[in-house]
Amino acid sequence: MSAAVVEQDGATQALASAVKERLEEFVASVARAAMNHPVQRENAERYVRGLLGASGRKSLEPLVERLAGEADYQSLQQFLADSPWILGV
Repeated sequence: MSAAVVEQDGATQALASAVKERLEEFVASVARAAMNHPVQRENAERYVRGLLGASGRKSLEPLVERLAGEADYQSLQQFLADSPWILGV
């Protein structure tokens, strides 16, 4: 199944960019409140950036590829599998 390509005008692209920026800021604030270790916070932000990136598979390997060297597969895998999650934040 291929991803649909949607053409966007300048206003739509600007709005999408602003929404993405606000989501990334929100995730950063939640990560700061919920995670004590700096690497966990960084990986939370990277993971969400990868999910918000280009369309396609959302599994970890393609996500790391989309981040183009910004993220390490093993580090993100450990983040997803082993990070303690504080509920109610």
